[in-house]
Amino acid sequence: MNMSSRPIDVSIILPTYNDIHLLGPQIQSLESQKLYPLEVIIVDSSSNNEIQTAISKLNTSLNIIYLKPGNGYKFDRLLKRLFHIFKLSKILGHLPQGRLYPPEAINHGVLHAKASNIALLDMATKPSSDWLESYLSEIQSGRDIVFGTTKYFSNSSVQKCIHFSTYGEKAHETNPGTLVKKDFYLRNKMLEGFRAGFDLEWRQRIKAKTDKHATPKKTFLIYDSLPKKFLQFLYKMFFYQMHAAQLEIQQNSKNVVGIIFLILASLIVTRWNYLVGWESDYYIPHITKLILIAVNLFLIQLIILRKVGAKFITAFDAQATNYVTLLFFSISFVYLSFRWNAVVAGWIESSRLYIPHLTKLSVIFLFILLIIFRGLFFPLRNGVSKKDLLPIYFIKVGLYGALADIAKLPGFILGAISYPFIGLKKNETK
Repeated sequence: MNMSSRPIDVSIILPTYNDIHLLGPQIQSLESQKLYPLEVIIVDSSSNNEIQTAISKLNTSLNIIYLKPGNGYKFDRLLKRLFHIFKLSKILGHLPQGRLYPPEAINHGVLHAKASNIALLDMATKPSSDWLESYLSEIQSGRDIVFGTTKYFSNSSVQKCIHFSTYGEKAHETNPGTLVKKDFYLRNKMLEGFRAGFDLEWRQRIKAKTDKHATPKKTFLIYDSLPKKFLQFLYKMFFYQMHAAQLEIQQNSKNVVGIIFLILASLIVTRWNYLVGWESDYYIPHITKLILIAVNLFLIQLIILRKVGAKFITAFDAQATNYVTLLFFSISFVYLSFRWNAVVAGWIESSRLYIPHLTKLSVIFLFILLIIFRGLFFPLRNGVSKKDLLPIYFIKVGLYGALADIAKLPGFILGAISYPFIGLKKNETK
């Protein structure tokens, strides 16, 4: 650290929650900066006082400001939502403040910042020594904001599969590492109430509001704290997707999840009468035909509305067309799989057109396609070399990616269903 000069006009906001093991390495990375900040504001929501105790014992020249706006406890966020939904505070009193999600901790820290520029970090993302120096020069040249650029690393076999099937070897634009003018941030704060997805939503919103933003091509930060256990990774995918489903982000990922859901839903729909029983009160005559007719009628109406230039369809038609196309393709493909042997081969096993176990083969085929996409195409597109994937390692990577997509499905559905009832609003900022 350059100790001969005055601190630069930057306040670093560093949220933390029960990650004492990351504090030391992060402080070391900040001490290695060529220019040192005016202050490092640590916003601690941990369920214990380990971070506070460790900070009091640090031998550092950094000006560390410690804030403790909440104490995390088990099910704190769930209880808070239940109290909000059922108005229990009037009966039982207010709950103690639990953990703050990252955007809430950042917003809280910014309000206490003394500098006119805000730098965002998290405990697991380590900056290079020239991070602040390079970013501040961009701000001084007239930028309102410079986004972080982070590259991800893996240290174990499990992390490697997660690494390849998600981020790959390319650097990614991130909130951690971002430097932004304080007054600009206060006018465009992150949405609160979300554990995941808020970062993408925020960056998209910022880019729509100003052209004075930049994302350096050079990588200035590294992240090497990917989940160490596969089940932990799946839980993270489920939980994060539940939050991200409530925001207008990741449309491509949502399309993939939507395809999986539609295929599974199609399997149930086409087998409904078989599952409930042919003599059941829940028997629905011609259910598959009714579904296909409904889809086609919807497509016809959409085409007509677009042709006549209905104004309300203008902002809707692109996304609607994509989803309707996916719906039609998924239902038609699965329906064809189920009905091929009955309609085309007449259930005559000796027929040349009869295909044994066609439905199972169709599902297996779709799953194999997903593995190839997540284990080969997706990693190659994100900079992973062929030698790291071929000849067979891509299968393991693909399985990780495919199962992660499947884990996202219930999170996506729960997030979309629960959104109207849990009191989260897009303008919910403090």
